[in-house]
Amino acid sequence: MVTTLTQADIEQMRSQVFFEGPERKRRLSRYWLLLLLSTVIASAGVVSDSTATVIGAMIIAPLMTPILGVVLGVVLTDGANQRWPPDRWVPSR
Repeated sequence: MVTTLTQADIEQMRSQVFFEGPERKRRLSRYWLLLLLSTVIASAGVVSDSTATVIGAMIIAPLMTPILGVVLGVVLTDGANQRWPPDRWVPSR
């Protein structure tokens, strides 16, 4: 069974992965906050020699967003979202 994507499906995927539009500032703030929080937790886990704490920090880290951004850019053959350094799916500001 082959499913087809509509333009609305593609726009929904883009809005979920890329940091564009009026929500950009809020989403960037959330990304950096989660990244900072996971860094602090991972550092505490390394200092206290706690594997579980380091794994917990890896779960909090928002690292799937850049990976999904690359995948979606390749699948959609979207050249603007495939360049390096990316400015839409990885916060650069």
